Amino acid sequence: MKKPIQSRREAISLLENQQVLYIRIHNGQTGMIKSTEEGIIVAIPNEETDKIDFRKLEDIEAFEAFYDLTLSKPGILYVNVEE
Repeated sequence: MKKPIQSRREAISLLENQQVLYIRIHNGQTGMIKSTEEGIIVAIPNEETDKIDFRKLEDIEAFEAFYDLTLSKPGILYVNVEE
């Protein structure tokens, strides 16, 4: 089941607990966000190239900027949870 993430603080807490987050961006595509030892990895489909664009965010501050920028265009951030 998809559970919407209501705040940046909630998203950061989930990432710190190694949860995989999903993002549906303004064009309807779905990407993935995961915290790793090297940083936070964001994978979003690129409709122009039909490939996946990967970005590595170095720290939580970079994720916060990404969160503010991406979700300012209407985007939805959610996590899958078991019922």
